Amino acid sequence: MPHFYIDSDDGKLSVIDEDGAEYRDLASAEDEAMRALPEMSQSRHPARDWRQISATVRDADGVGDVAVSTPTGSEGSPTPLGR
Repeated sequence: MPHFYIDSDDGKLSVIDEDGAEYRDLASAEDEAMRALPEMSQSRHPARDWRQISATVRDADGVGDVAVSTPTGSEGSPTPLGR
């Protein structure tokens, strides 16, 4: 199975996924990033002043492929930012 990494950034703090995980394909890794963003935004410290969080999916070679973003505190779905 292919190995992908999901990095996150809130505009002030970048978190690099050093472990990654195996996903069936790129679409599965993208789906996981989309599902994880709302949870990530809720887990950020409330005193931090930031507006949105984004995630980038990259493969084992470090090549970024897709980014998704969600406004903080958003009840809605994350928005794909493009490839």
